[in-house]
This record gives sequence, C-alpha cells and structure tokens, in this order.
Amino acid sequence: MTDGDAIHAKILAEPDEDVHRLAYADWLDEQGDPARAEFIRVGCELARTPETVEVVEDWPVEVVDGDAVRVAGAGFGAGFGADAAVTYALRGDTLTTTRRAVNPEYKRLCDRRNELLEAFRPEWILPTPFTTQAEWDALDALSPPGVCTFRRGFVERVTCAGDDWARHGDAVLAAHPVRRVMLTTWPAFADNRYRQRGIPAVVRQNLRTLWPRVEFVLPAPAPDIPDHPDYVDPEGDGTGGPGEHLTYP
Repeated sequence: MTDGDAIHAKILAEPDEDVHRLAYADWLDEQGDPARAEFIRVGCELARTPETVEVVEDWPVEVVDGDAVRVAGAGFGAGFGADAAVTYALRGDTLTTTRRAVNPEYKRLCDRRNELLEAFRPEWILPTPFTTQAEWDALDALSPPGVCTFRRGFVERVTCAGDDWARHGDAVLAAHPVRRVMLTTWPAFADNRYRQRGIPAVVRQNLRTLWPRVEFVLPAPAPDIPDHPDYVDPEGDGTGGPGEHLTYP
C-alpha cells in the first residue's frame, strides 16, 4: 500500500475530516497531478466559504417637500437585484441599506471548480480503468454533470439507474465517500415481486445490507399493491385500482 492509498483509505473511513483530503492533495502534488490536488483544495475551501455576505452601504440623502427624502448619491439600488431583501435605516442625512449579496470569493471558487470539472470529470469519477470498452460505455450514465455531485473534492451524491449502481457501485465507493444515491429505476437484483410492486422497505433493506454507509432514495412505488401488509386504502372500499393513492407508514 502506498502513502496515497493509506491517506485515501482514511478519507473513506472518516469522510467528515478535511485533514485527510488536504493530505491527499499534497500527495497528488508530489505525484505530478496538480489539477486533481487543486480541485480537492478548492472543494474543501468552497465548503467552508459562505455563499452570501452581508453588504452595508451608506447613501447621502436630501429632504424633499418637508418629509420625503431623495438619495443624492449615484448608483443607488444598482446591486440590489429583483429578489434582494433590503433593509433601510434613515439616520439624519444618511440612508443605510443592508442586504445579502453573492460572496465574490464563493463565486470565484465555484468558477474554478467548474473549470476543473469540465476538463477532468470522467476520469475523476473512477480513476481506476475498466478492462473493456463495454464497461466504460456502461459507465456513461455516471459521468454527465448533475449525475455525480462532487463535494470537497470527491463524489458525495449519485443519481443513476438501479442496474448501473449494481454494476458500478462497489467501484464508485472504493474511490469516493458517497453518502447518498438516488436510483431512477428499481435494481434488477431485488426480488421480482418487490421490484415490480414497488415495496420500498424491502428493497431499501436489501440495499442497506449491500452498501451500509449509503442512504438510498428509491423510485416512487407502483400504485396497485392491495396485498401488501402496509397497504393503506384511502377510499376504504378495499380496492386497489389505478388512480387510487397508496401510502406507506
């Protein structure tokens, strides 16, 4: 096991600790991979940086018609935005405005993160090569933006089909401290009765057994399960036909 492997194992074991991620970035620099190292550092810094900052500005005012005031300074309101929540305080001949605005440092970090992702996203999702082109092609569902969500330099959330996760989930978890997976389809390894009828508790338990550290979000259950023990019949007529809403305690 290399030093990098040992540090990487600590990231997977203690995903909340930035110290391991930053140590891994230092190791990547030593291995001649500055882009990946920068991406991890930018991600860690971004997670600590507030998205907005409070902006307080003073504007000179002049009295008009005895009680109304007019802002005398140029540029008043230029940065407020249509949805800006602005508070005003008039003190003598000065109007003080307070608002939230996008933090320039947060925007800078986001822009740099996105630049790096655009260039390197596919290889950073799974740094270990697959053995066949067919396996790489099957992984395409995990590479577009928005399907894998990076946070602090590693994939934290994944959205994909159930069978794609069943095929590649172990490899993804070996590379990233994934916390949450949203499945868009039922996995084929689930018992056919549960998968077709959409009993979420059983399938979710199967997933937890296989991948205990991941929170799974499953597709909506099928609408017609009258024999399910947790079935709730809102109409009270004992039917489970299409259009009848079912809930699960």
